[in-house]
Amino acid sequence: MKKILLSIILTVPFYTIAQQQVKCGNADVLKPYLENSAAAKRNADIIDSVKTAFFNDPQKLADAQNATYIIPVVFHVFANNAQALVPVAQCQSALDKANEDFNAWNADLSTVDPEFIGRASSIKINFVLAQKDTNGNATLGVTYHPLDSGFGAYQVMDNIIAQYAWNNYKYMNIYVMNDLFGNGVNNNSGIAYPPDTYNSNNKIDRIVYNYWYLGNTGSSIADPEFQSTITHEYGHWLSLGHTFGGNCNDADGIADTPPSDAAGGGCGPNAVHCGGNINGENYMDYNASCYKMYTQGQVTKMLAALQHPTRFPLWQQSNLIAAGLGQYVGINDVNKQEIKCIVNDNILYTDAEKFFIYDLLGNLVVQQSNSYNYSLSHIASGAYIISLEKEGQQQFKKITVLKQ
Repeated sequence: MKKILLSIILTVPFYTIAQQQVKCGNADVLKPYLENSAAAKRNADIIDSVKTAFFNDPQKLADAQNATYIIPVVFHVFANNAQALVPVAQCQSALDKANEDFNAWNADLSTVDPEFIGRASSIKINFVLAQKDTNGNATLGVTYHPLDSGFGAYQVMDNIIAQYAWNNYKYMNIYVMNDLFGNGVNNNSGIAYPPDTYNSNNKIDRIVYNYWYLGNTGSSIADPEFQSTITHEYGHWLSLGHTFGGNCNDADGIADTPPSDAAGGGCGPNAVHCGGNINGENYMDYNASCYKMYTQGQVTKMLAALQHPTRFPLWQQSNLIAAGLGQYVGINDVNKQEIKCIVNDNILYTDAEKFFIYDLLGNLVVQQSNSYNYSLSHIASGAYIISLEKEGQQQFKKITVLKQ
């Protein structure tokens, strides 16, 4: 009994610290690079040019919005007894939460401040554990290593990180440890590097994340809201900035996120900063107790970031096949019931409530609801990806249309 009580006493203070506020390293560690680096400006200009193209061509934006993006992920875990401390299931649960947030499947979306609910948006992106490594061998998408620290520090550990990295143009690399910056501080949540060709060329593009806050099992002590902190870091990885800062100027350059001069400025109505209400429930603020939404402007910028040279190759069909995700791609969920999908004589038979068919370039070919036997006679021969939706679940499969 004494041992159990001691464990509780030691755990509670860390949990309390975790819930107060996100401790994201981007605000401090990467600030000099993001604000003063010519390379950072060049990469930002690439993304801004795509955004401009979206605004000038609504169809191009609509195509990007309708596409589905699958990102192969590998976790590299550094800890004593790492496999027991951070099991594969913990990494998977973190991806499940990120996928839920990005696709706006979170149950609390309906409780967003009425002033901002009309700005809420989603992106059809799924982060999936790789099933093949860089050599084509089977993998669970998680690698384990002895205790180490400091991978979040800017430039300090780059040579070591490159030794562990999988090809940055083929996998999102997440490094999991407790002391992110090698300074003995264990309650920092994470840091994510935005799109940067130098980093990807040198295998140092990365997210570094604290296993205390990763997912909902294993070593995680994060409550359901704080688990969305990884969604915050993924936002940085897709070029989003914080919604606060800048002395009430437009800190993130996005029109529909109102300025705030304070991190974690408050949740819900009447959270007033800079002369107006702030979107405190935004994933890119620091309110880890009420994360609920991305705005339409943020989603447009992330869609533009997915066209950046460092992000575009990740979600291409050829890369998904190489990472073992070409046949069945989507969210891994052992409790999910299989949705039936059969193509016979160019008739699609399915028990899905809704389905979408995309060509291999991500273009929407068919959007159909409430049809359990659908003729594919008007579709050209070839391979397609079908998104199937049923009872709040989504699955992806590859189908082939053959015509005589």
